[in-house]
Amino acid sequence: MDLLHEVQGYIDTHRLLKPGARVVVGVSGGPDSVALLHVLQRLADPLDLALHVAHLHHGIRDMDADADAEFVAALAEAWKLPCTIERVDVPAIAAEQKLALEEAARRARYTFLHRVAQQTGALRIAVGHNADDQSETVLMHLLRGAGPAGLRGMLPATPLRDYHLLAPCPKPVSEMKLIRPLLATPRSDIEAYCAEQQLTTRFDRSNLDTTFFRNRLRHEVLPYLAQTNPRIAQNLRHLAEVVRADYDLLHEFVSVAWDTLLVKSAPDLLTFNLAGWRAQPLAIQRAIIRRAAYKLCHSLRDVSFIHVEDAVHIAQQGATGAQATLPHGLRLTAEIDLPNGWHLHIQEAPHWNLDAIANNCNPLVAWMDADVLGDAAILRTRRRGDLFQPQGMRQATVRLSDLLINMKIPRPWRDYVPLVEADGRILWVVGVRLSEAALVRPDTRRVVYLRFSGP
Repeated sequence: MDLLHEVQGYIDTHRLLKPGARVVVGVSGGPDSVALLHVLQRLADPLDLALHVAHLHHGIRDMDADADAEFVAALAEAWKLPCTIERVDVPAIAAEQKLALEEAARRARYTFLHRVAQQTGALRIAVGHNADDQSETVLMHLLRGAGPAGLRGMLPATPLRDYHLLAPCPKPVSEMKLIRPLLATPRSDIEAYCAEQQLTTRFDRSNLDTTFFRNRLRHEVLPYLAQTNPRIAQNLRHLAEVVRADYDLLHEFVSVAWDTLLVKSAPDLLTFNLAGWRAQPLAIQRAIIRRAAYKLCHSLRDVSFIHVEDAVHIAQQGATGAQATLPHGLRLTAEIDLPNGWHLHIQEAPHWNLDAIANNCNPLVAWMDADVLGDAAILRTRRRGDLFQPQGMRQATVRLSDLLINMKIPRPWRDYVPLVEADGRILWVVGVRLSEAALVRPDTRRVVYLRFSGP
């Protein structure tokens, strides 16, 4: 089939472009992007497309990169298309933001394309990723231990808001999307099209550098796997298609569960109904944790299987206050739902002030020495014979029943006063008194914050 009709069919199937659309086309000068621009140029009249060429000089390949930029500028001029060319120092960006060179280049490129689209009023950015790129991407994600989201590979269209840019762009446009019209087209077909149409293209010698992970997959790993299964590239693409459909279905179920279970949402905190979460299938439990991590940390690229499974285990079986550590400083903390709409929230306090803690006058809030509370704290009500060491009593203990009487707690309430216990010691008689053993002192290493909230 002629590549033009193949790409047009792919655009129609996935609704990538509407008639009259403004489109920024990312052009590196290589066969993929030149073929993409040529096809879109041929479709410009029937679809009433307004094309704008964009090229980013990464400041890496010296004279070769300079020649690429000159080539793209000349191509745009010859085809009578407007063109934007910019230069950035990707190595400096990588060093400044502590990113791998590949990742810094990717973020710089998408940041540039996003900005050009805003300047030109375009809601679509077309790039030349092809079917072979898709196979490499799926294998790369598989080797890195990605979940269903990663195994989908690249999508025909992706909202720009899903990408990690170098800095927030002004006035983000929610409808702006990155589209990949060549995603189902093998590289060999693209090269054949360029030869047939007599298109001159550039060759990026850095694509041969196997110190880059993707290049190593392309030139070493995939050819090796093809010796065992010549259809490996196609099978990886089929895997992406299957997982994409399954993921879309899972996404719908997760969205319903999310809306049902979300109790509180803040920029730095998401709270879910623990009992309701525990009643969900494992796939939805995992997906909610992943989505929560991405929502709280927009720069997060991936949450590993180990991180998710640790968080699931803590949320399923961990004692009150038990925590699971996620990337970028995120923490999952088990929170207890109590009768009559009461909740106990426990989290580690990375920043704390001894004077503020000492002057706390809220009886439903407490700060404790995290090493004393430990990972096996329990929440209970009183038992016969309970003893307690109130704050201010260095050595002695008192009977809990006497303390409740002295604090004038009405008799009907005494059996319902919550108690926080760890290692066999009552550390907090909630609303009444904190234990001497749990106090935060100048030499305390870690502090845990506890808060009861009610209807």
